[in-house]
Amino acid sequence: MKSKKKICSVLLAGLLVLVLLVTVVAGCAKPAPAPAAKEIVFGSILPMSGPISIVGMLWTRGFECFFEKINEEGGINIGGQQYTFKYISEDSKGSAEAAAAAARKLIHQDGATFICAAIMEPCVEAVYEVCEQNKVLQLIPSVNISGHPVDISPEKPLLVRPDISFDDTHTMDFDYLKEAYPDVRTVAISAPDIGYDGMVEDCKYVAAQRGMEVVAAEMWEWGTIDFVPVYIKILASNPDAIMMMVTGQSPDQLRAARQLGFDGPMFGNSPLGAETHVAVVGPELTDFFCNGCNPEEPTPVMKELIDRWAVKYKGEPYISDSILAWDEGWILIQAMQKAQSVDPEKVIAALDTMTEPGSLQTAFGPAHMGGAERFGVNRALIRPIPITHIMNGKMKVAGYFFGSNR
Repeated sequence: MKSKKKICSVLLAGLLVLVLLVTVVAGCAKPAPAPAAKEIVFGSILPMSGPISIVGMLWTRGFECFFEKINEEGGINIGGQQYTFKYISEDSKGSAEAAAAAARKLIHQDGATFICAAIMEPCVEAVYEVCEQNKVLQLIPSVNISGHPVDISPEKPLLVRPDISFDDTHTMDFDYLKEAYPDVRTVAISAPDIGYDGMVEDCKYVAAQRGMEVVAAEMWEWGTIDFVPVYIKILASNPDAIMMMVTGQSPDQLRAARQLGFDGPMFGNSPLGAETHVAVVGPELTDFFCNGCNPEEPTPVMKELIDRWAVKYKGEPYISDSILAWDEGWILIQAMQKAQSVDPEKVIAALDTMTEPGSLQTAFGPAHMGGAERFGVNRALIRPIPITHIMNGKMKVAGYFFGSNR
């Protein structure tokens, strides 16, 4: 009996020693290292030279700030793998040939799998041909003419537009014009001569539904710098108000109209920020509203970009158009997280499903993808659109609205 007890005691003691050894070894063992972060190359092809180079510069800076923030936070985790971003910008030069060459360089030399391009329709189309051949996802920064053959469609499986349709602003802008200036009966339209005829007709319809008449539509040549001759013609129609249709040159047009003595209300549906118009025209600017932001009343996300801009571009004034690029980068990452993949085809498939209000977050507020009824695919962004009113040089956000093509 005693021998059995002794054997049991020895076995128990051995077991305790074994447990202790396992515990010590486990405590000393180093955890397996996390897999190294992989790099996603995101490229942009935007006009960094030419008449709308300011737009390209602003978008480039918006992307720089956004991807810098993401990398500082350690990147993103998709399916247990960490990813950081390498951002490379190229100049489209406003040329389809230059844009296509830049796309080939980004894809074949730099390894880009996501490209934001371009601004002008011929450049968008030229880049898409290269992207589709190489299964690269192209994000359109915007398209001047929504529904244009180069815009999103079922025939373009690797094209998405994480931005609004510019003509969505027509109803909200004319509603606001009627509310803020009830005496306006006639409106003249100023537009670049690049195929805006359909949008002009839409504005005529929208205006008529609100008791107004479009009495003139002056089309000016792309690349125009001196707008005084253009506005001499426009003012000959004696309009009560003037609309500047989708152009980054609205500040120069404003200045020309005011120099010629027009003191009625003017408005523009370009997303160019209100502060840019004040900077060009001066503190005397009044009776003007636009669909651009007011950096003096930023949303929290806009404030984050403003603060980062102040550190990164010391001494250079912040220009709010850059928030649009920040949003495109953010929307892309949200789609990656939804897809749990960085494969371009899976990412765009995930975006196609993000159609419920609030499916996406943007600097402007909750948003979602839409457009199936109009474009055949849910690849156009639907988000709140600002109206910022300027009176005597003072900017004030009138509100954020969901626009409609009708």
